[in-house]
Amino acid sequence: MGLFGKKNNDKDNKDEGKFPQGDDLDALIMSAIEETDLEQAQAKEQARKNEAERVARMTEELNAAEEMKVKRVLRSFLMVTASEREDDIFRFKGTLHGQFKEGDTVYVYHPNGTALEALIKDIEIEDDTDGQEVDMMKGQVVRISVTFVSDVEGEASPEAVAPFYSVVTNVKPPVKDDKKAPVENPYLLGLTLEYPNYMKDKEYMRLLIKYFAEGRFIVPIHPVEKDKERDKPVLRLITIKKSPEDNDIKVPLFTDVAALASWKELIQREGKPSVAVLPFSDLAKLTAKESPDFVVNSSGPLTINLPRQVVDNIAGLVRNVSGDPNGPRPRVAVGVPPKNDETDNIRKALVEFARETDSIKALGYIATIREGGKKGYACVVDCPKEGAKDLFQQMADKVKPFMKEIRSMEFIIRSDAGFADTYFSKIPYDYQE
Repeated sequence: MGLFGKKNNDKDNKDEGKFPQGDDLDALIMSAIEETDLEQAQAKEQARKNEAERVARMTEELNAAEEMKVKRVLRSFLMVTASEREDDIFRFKGTLHGQFKEGDTVYVYHPNGTALEALIKDIEIEDDTDGQEVDMMKGQVVRISVTFVSDVEGEASPEAVAPFYSVVTNVKPPVKDDKKAPVENPYLLGLTLEYPNYMKDKEYMRLLIKYFAEGRFIVPIHPVEKDKERDKPVLRLITIKKSPEDNDIKVPLFTDVAALASWKELIQREGKPSVAVLPFSDLAKLTAKESPDFVVNSSGPLTINLPRQVVDNIAGLVRNVSGDPNGPRPRVAVGVPPKNDETDNIRKALVEFARETDSIKALGYIATIREGGKKGYACVVDCPKEGAKDLFQQMADKVKPFMKEIRSMEFIIRSDAGFADTYFSKIPYDYQE
């Protein structure tokens, strides 16, 4: 049975938007969460009989009463939109969600996954806010000056050290390969705060999807029970609905314990909710049969809804993506092509062709994975069916010189692509009139 919770909108709460972090958060986690290992054997569908997967499970227990006693510190994030350098001083511009002050230790997360420690030397506020009462959601535009504690190459350009989409935050980098370390997704969380502004930006969405796919998340679970027949733990997720009458359930997942702690209804009703820590891909597989949507950080600081088709695409699960669901069609997973020279050249050739062809109203370039793990490309084209065959042959000739790593390209008429509405509502077309 799901727990029907809703977002806390108490505007009178002076601590809204403030979450424990750093050493305070470490102390909270180590004292408030009891971790155990959960393993559950998960049988695959009957069509894949004789195969089985064992998915590692780790559960934690959050002590809400103790959590409320811990000193709250603002967790702050800034996605870099401009960088410059003067000697050893680096300046980064972006929208600050939270508060920084001179002398703060921060960490600059590069999109490639590395992080450098730095000290804030100066902050210039570039909008009309006073720097005191800042809306966590809207943030304020600032330019921060930092010096790096970590080694930075002497002649390194500011764009190399902190390119566009880097994230500056006071949240420490997670300790890798330490199962006792608190779950953190600081780079991903910093990106999500800019989702309303950059959801149509292709590179931003590529990074967001990448870090969702690679992330580990906290999910609230019902008390663990044992399957008597298999003598294994049974993992039952707590789900939420818009209302008790709503038939559509969602699985809430949280980037960190601070985000989980903000779900006050869960804390108040459950007292000490059990949670599991799961990779995104495992969580998607675990819920594949019921196929619920996901909702990320349902109580803030910013909520992102992930429809099931998007969940499956991110996790690389196989789905029937087009045409008659009763027809003998291959099951194919679709997603965003990786960013490299090959995909950049293919996309450029497709877009140039579309611009020169009046019959093409829109075009989307995607990556595919067929059953068995075979990778390929596909192109969804909004064009009339009449003459499409010749049109697709011309497009194939245009991209063929650039297809080195992956040699397969399928062209699909927009009206035949059953997945297109959902997919392209989240991932913009590469070309559209």
